[in-house]
Amino acid sequence: YTVGRFRVTCKVNGENIYRSPFDVLVEPNEVHSPACYPVGSGVDYAEAGKPGVLYVQACDKLGNKQCRGGAVFVVKAELQGHEDLDIASLGGAEAITLGTVVDNNDGTYLIACPMAVAGEQLLSVMHAGDHVRGSPFTVVNHPSVPSGPHSVMDGFGAREAFAGQEAIFTVLPKDRFRNLIRSATPAGPGPKGVAAQPGNKHRDHPDMDGSNLYVYLTGPTNIHGLVEKDRTGAGTFTVSYKPHIAGAYSQHVLLNGLPVSGSPYETMVHPARAIPDGTSSVASGRGLQLANTGTEATFTISAKDQFGNMMETGGSSFEVIQTKGNNEQLVLPVEQVTDRRNGTYVVRYTPRHAGIMQMEVKCREKAIVSSPFTVTV
Repeated sequence: YTVGRFRVTCKVNGENIYRSPFDVLVEPNEVHSPACYPVGSGVDYAEAGKPGVLYVQACDKLGNKQCRGGAVFVVKAELQGHEDLDIASLGGAEAITLGTVVDNNDGTYLIACPMAVAGEQLLSVMHAGDHVRGSPFTVVNHPSVPSGPHSVMDGFGAREAFAGQEAIFTVLPKDRFRNLIRSATPAGPGPKGVAAQPGNKHRDHPDMDGSNLYVYLTGPTNIHGLVEKDRTGAGTFTVSYKPHIAGAYSQHVLLNGLPVSGSPYETMVHPARAIPDGTSSVASGRGLQLANTGTEATFTISAKDQFGNMMETGGSSFEVIQTKGNNEQLVLPVEQVTDRRNGTYVVRYTPRHAGIMQMEVKCREKAIVSSPFTVTV
């Protein structure tokens, strides 16, 4: 039952027979699969793309450890529920992975079965068609380290924003196999305490699980994004920023120093969606300075938001009041103010009397820039 070196003594009438005692080596019998057993953390834990730490100790039927190599083991990992997954979306990874076995020639065998897809894997280790002890094993394959080029952005704020309003989007960190990295399944120890880059604040999470996200926009002005790590286990980053100046921007999103997929993004910041601000809007045209009696005069109002951005749409109401030299006031009818639906408004009027008059232009009871205007008729 026990392997090892033994000394066997044979006697007849109390005397050793010829060459007694004998040195006898008892070796294990042939490999018996159910008696073989695994050793190492790879029985239940792995990281995508890396072989888990797993050895198999070959034994005979009585549980004696083999001390020589030569046995043949077959290893296979199968992703649980893979029938319901779009494996192609995970970079062409296979649902079933065949592992490799290294014979250490001492009765142990190193098992290597790197699996690309994160999730529960069923790891089978077999010899001569039979499973070793405990096989198949349920191995949780965790995502690898975050990879910027494989991570993605999602949300309206990645492409568009409005002046004065907070724009929000999310970044989904993924590893190089496109596995979504969730807080509940951290990818191994990883680097800890990575400091945020200048201009970003990591709210509530000074330690970002080894992931550092840095967001900034370049364009009419430079804007730094505010990054917040999700605390529910979803593993996403929420990015917010509040632009004031409208225009076209390039939005740079870097994860661990590398741009995420598609970065830099072209982001358009539109003027504020609120109605125009009277103190920022302006007017221009000859009709604000000179006019002739009996002849139609015109000038143009350019609506702006509170940040000085040109409005892109119409729908606002401007009030135009004429005050003659005798202090007689005339409010122009609304039909004499034409909304061009692009943020500009054309004002038309026909003076009846020569002289000096004041032309006051208001929006929401506030005079526009340089109003009132002095007009010579």
